[in-house]
Amino acid sequence: MRNKLLILFAVLSFILLSCESKDKWINQHDSKADAGDTAKICKQAEVECGKKWINYNGVDLEIDCGECSDGYECRFNTCWDINECENPDLNDCPEHSTCANEEGTYSCICDDNYTWIDSECVEKPQEEPNTDDSGDSTPADNDTSDSTDDSDSAPDNADSTPDEEPDTADSIDDSGDSEPDDSDSKDDGDTSAPDEDTDTVTVDPCVPNPCTDVPYSTGNCAVEGNGYTCECRTHYSWTGSVCKADKQVVDCIGKPENSSWNSATSITQTWDGNDWYPPATGTYNENPSNEECRYVCNVAYNWNGLLCFRELTPGSLTLGNICTGQDKCYNNRENETITCPSSSNDDFYGQDAYYANLDKCTPQSFTVSSNVVVDNNTGLVWEKSPSSNTYTWANRNTHCSELNSSNYGGKNNWRVPNPLELLTIVDSSRLKPATNSNFTEMPTSSLDASNLLWTNNEYKNDTSKAYYFTLYYGAYVYREKNSTYKVLCVSGDELTAATSNDFVTSSDGKIVTDNKTGLIWQKEYATDKTWQQALKYCEDSTYAGYSDWRLPNRNELASLINYEKLSGSPYSYFPDMPSFQFWSSSSYEALRNDAWVVYFNYGYVVGISKSYTSYISYVRCVR
Repeated sequence: MRNKLLILFAVLSFILLSCESKDKWINQHDSKADAGDTAKICKQAEVECGKKWINYNGVDLEIDCGECSDGYECRFNTCWDINECENPDLNDCPEHSTCANEEGTYSCICDDNYTWIDSECVEKPQEEPNTDDSGDSTPADNDTSDSTDDSDSAPDNADSTPDEEPDTADSIDDSGDSEPDDSDSKDDGDTSAPDEDTDTVTVDPCVPNPCTDVPYSTGNCAVEGNGYTCECRTHYSWTGSVCKADKQVVDCIGKPENSSWNSATSITQTWDGNDWYPPATGTYNENPSNEECRYVCNVAYNWNGLLCFRELTPGSLTLGNICTGQDKCYNNRENETITCPSSSNDDFYGQDAYYANLDKCTPQSFTVSSNVVVDNNTGLVWEKSPSSNTYTWANRNTHCSELNSSNYGGKNNWRVPNPLELLTIVDSSRLKPATNSNFTEMPTSSLDASNLLWTNNEYKNDTSKAYYFTLYYGAYVYREKNSTYKVLCVSGDELTAATSNDFVTSSDGKIVTDNKTGLIWQKEYATDKTWQQALKYCEDSTYAGYSDWRLPNRNELASLINYEKLSGSPYSYFPDMPSFQFWSSSSYEALRNDAWVVYFNYGYVVGISKSYTSYISYVRCVR
């Protein structure tokens, strides 16, 4: 009763804390962001803004990471720069100006011959020509006396006195004398002198440098005709007043297998200052778009966050999708059960039964008819009991051939099962026999020939041996082919093991997805762990940005084996799989201080003491 109250209190505390922290979801790039739990979770989940459902430490949570800063908008939980210049409602650039987008903001660039004054673009004042004090454009020293000095009549005028005012040019002009006419002619000729002698003011459009304040320019100015040109940065072009971001049309790339483009197959990109936007690499999105590269999975395929995998439906599941049947939790002491831990702070948290209750796998499901047992998950049909006779491995097909001749169960395609198929009928909560309870006619004797079954696979490292299965424990190893064991026949399409084509490594090389099961695996692995340490290692892992890693159960781990691999050890096509032994999260019912492990060097699936580190110490997490 006390334990139930403690668990109830923990659940209520978690709910209350979740409610209290709801208002703390903030944009992790916000300068006001604190170091609280919410900001931490947003960062781990790589969510910059908006709401998103994530699995955090085994619990599904809807996080709200807040809004983006001014000048940014939230797209797919990421803050993107807003181009205020594309929408006149988002900028207040005045008349005679051009809007220039910048990261997180924008600027207004005045047109040629306009300057910025008091938030307006005002026309620049025009340059005035130089004049003398009288306003006459003729230079002051270009008078009649100069003309007279230059003329041949200079000696005659030399006798004139200052009092002889009629001798001035004005007097001569007023007289009808022909001599003054000559003088006037010389005066008229002098009127062209200002064009030759006056200093012309040349305006350099690059002084002062107008390019200094032009966004996205290098600041270099060049005279061009009567104007200027600013040198723009890479991927920007000069329009006559601003450096405008370049555009380009590119084909969409990065579409995974078993998917199709959702509308656009090519897009127009704009340089955003750091990269081309939108990116050409496609993303999964069910909403069509002609502006972004998006893809959707083909019919019968589902998106798992990394790629499109085959939709698994009842009757087409494989070993890695089916629960082991384990319904209890254990510590590392013999024959002792515990209440399944519900917090990552608890010892032995994250084992098989805990995640089976969270629907991380499909429960076993069988239907029994008069003389066969049908697996509703795989579609395989099994004998209810094995052969009464024993056979060498070379004669293993004898019993199944007899069933085909008699059309046993209405079928004539009976065969010897492979090891992975036999694991689909093992119930890890049972012993003697370890098969699902629907197999009511299995022998319950101890380890003798009546309790051992041949599989259809030989040991590639030594072809004088083949794999056999123990009904007593549910494990399998190999033995000499001349041994004599029983056979349990199966009918239906064979469950094939994962090949190299089924494993897809992410672009960063960190995670591997099994396209056959949809499971996502860590590419790297840890060493020197006990079973308890292995559980905690996966629960605490934030590898590749994910926080929902867990230790795989026996079936998930065994689904990586491929007994047909001709090169032998390691018996898996998983990329860079070492020839080592890996922990599963499933306890061994025969000895509960043991856990199921998979020997990829031999292809064994057996139980080993949970306290081992040097002998059994390797860990690879799954999600």
